[in-house]
Amino acid sequence: MFGRVVAAAALIVPLPARAEAPEVEPITLLYEAETSATSTCPSQGDFFATVRAYTSRWSAVPEGTQAERTFRVRLSVHGDEWLGTLVIANEAGPLAERRLVGPTCAGVARAMAIMVGVAIDLRADGPNDTKAGVDKEPEEPSADGPPNEAPADRPREEPRAERRRDGGERLTAGHPRSSGPTVAFDVRLESTSAVVRGALPGIGASMKLILPPAEEPRWLRGWKPSFGLGLRQSLPKERALSGGSVDFLWMAGNFRACPHELTIARVVEVAPCAEMNLGILRSSAEGFARARQASITWLDLGGSVWAAVHLSKSVFLSSTVLVTAPLVRRPFVLSSGTVAASVPAVGLLGGIGIGLRL
Repeated sequence: MFGRVVAAAALIVPLPARAEAPEVEPITLLYEAETSATSTCPSQGDFFATVRAYTSRWSAVPEGTQAERTFRVRLSVHGDEWLGTLVIANEAGPLAERRLVGPTCAGVARAMAIMVGVAIDLRADGPNDTKAGVDKEPEEPSADGPPNEAPADRPREEPRAERRRDGGERLTAGHPRSSGPTVAFDVRLESTSAVVRGALPGIGASMKLILPPAEEPRWLRGWKPSFGLGLRQSLPKERALSGGSVDFLWMAGNFRACPHELTIARVVEVAPCAEMNLGILRSSAEGFARARQASITWLDLGGSVWAAVHLSKSVFLSSTVLVTAPLVRRPFVLSSGTVAASVPAVGLLGGIGIGLRL
């Protein structure tokens, strides 16, 4: 069904084609496809062959060679879907841009090939057509079958068109895809050795804002930046000393920035991040002469690796490992001169929890 939707879209959406096309038009055809562990994209040779199956009235010339028109096709993966972009330009600049979204790279690539063929030659009416002036209705090629496969006699799903701000159109099959940021929440059990020497268990909660992948400029394509805000609260930790005890409690706000998120098999996500914790470390002494409470401002900087394993489209398991260096390292000292606790130069924090992605 997707093949028929995008094929119909390719024939319906107006593209700058030449009604009086020459027998062979020199064009520059550029093809670029991302790699994915779950979906295979056609090679450049296969894509060129598919275009030629619908019209042979063109010849490919290298980029930079004087050609009247340039066709640039790019296939990229966005979550569970594939985005195909076709840009047609000449020496004066872009003439048109079209986009299609589908579940497989092969299907989207075939639709892009049909659109290129129609834009090259309006008289192209089906696979292996090389005759001019054929007066018949164009057939609907399938995105999942061979080029000369006849379509089945069944209802077609109409493509949906969304108006973009720049005046172009974006066609989607099935449901429209949101291009806005994604928000995720998670709660974790954590333990850190960065606050006081020894393990300090606690609870962490955070909200993550995931920005959509950038399409321009080229060097930002494929990057998925995200930003997180959260809170960390330790459980009270008691340290027994001769003559009394000291309790410690750590509270901090957390900020992290992750420039890229790597997706593995659409199930596992891994992101390297830079983090900062800002808060308060409190202590309370009991059983000592002139015992009292004290607190210091807490600040640390470090690098972490965040990972998520998706149980469904919305629910995921989260984990983090943070290596951090405290910038404030004032020890807690009793009036007798005994050091109740000291802050290590470098510490490790680990956590595991569950989250919800909206």
